[in-house]
Amino acid sequence: MRLRSVAWGLLMFGCGGGGSAGADAEGATQLAFEPDAPPAVAAFAQAADTLLALARSASLDAAVLGDPALYSGTDSTTPTQPGVMASVYFETAGLVPALEALRDRRAGVEADAGAGSAIASRVALDFTTGFASTGPADAFGGSAWAARRIGRSLDAYLVITATLGLEERSAAGWDRAVAALFGAQGAPHALGARIAEGDAHCGSDSLEGARAELAAVRGPFADALESLGRPDALDRLTIQPGDSVEYDAAVPVIAARLDAGLIGAFVALLDAPDFDGRAQAEADAVWTALSARARALDPELDDAVTIALGQADAGSIDRAALRARVLEAFGVTCSPAS
Repeated sequence: MRLRSVAWGLLMFGCGGGGSAGADAEGATQLAFEPDAPPAVAAFAQAADTLLALARSASLDAAVLGDPALYSGTDSTTPTQPGVMASVYFETAGLVPALEALRDRRAGVEADAGAGSAIASRVALDFTTGFASTGPADAFGGSAWAARRIGRSLDAYLVITATLGLEERSAAGWDRAVAALFGAQGAPHALGARIAEGDAHCGSDSLEGARAELAAVRGPFADALESLGRPDALDRLTIQPGDSVEYDAAVPVIAARLDAGLIGAFVALLDAPDFDGRAQAEADAVWTALSARARALDPELDDAVTIALGQADAGSIDRAALRARVLEAFGVTCSPAS
């Protein structure tokens, strides 16, 4: 019964919260999913971390990127070559179908039924062109450039999945959201780790703010679910808007913190003193995770950023102007330590 992961799963936040669920002190430092927790999202989060680690490795070359033809469409359900990005991406069970099926239905943005399929198509193209590239590795379209963009392409999947999970108002959706941010022991991973990078650069607290909101609301959320009955193994029970005023208030706040954290991660890449094609490629992928929100805030902003990051020469990008415009549109501040 997944409700126990709602009631106990966020004890790693060090906050008992309200509700009928209790906890012992030992459990207070852990995020313990129930056996029926979302293994797919946890596996995809691990794949996201592995892809980025490989993309950022000093030994990155076409062999580490991998020939997509060797791994796409195989029967393997786990990466046969965990040190090869194409193996990790194509052979993590369910990852590509889940990405292709992703629909962006978040509140406050224009619905996009093809959000995931567009990302998957771009990743497939990056693998193909990056592996075949004979030019400089970190030049636009080179193997390292392609690897970095692939390495951040799951940011969009994870932030959409996390936000939609909370907006679903079910125990299963809650678990998907947490799985996109934190590992089983409560440490940030995947989307959470990317946001933590932005927080470290900008002196912000987006991740810890989201963590605190989750901790504060899980008790009222568990109470609201239990007031409607006992959830079954398929987690079909959901609360409705108005069933928990605390939950209703928290969801948009958490979503805004996730977006602000990604803005910090995006700006951290723009601020890199050695900004090159690799940083440009990462920034371009991170922007994909932010573009729907950007269009809702400023219809011209997404086009402006996409055009700027699409330049073949990373050195020609006016990073200061781009930085200022994005921060202003999202209402985010970033003050790196000197």
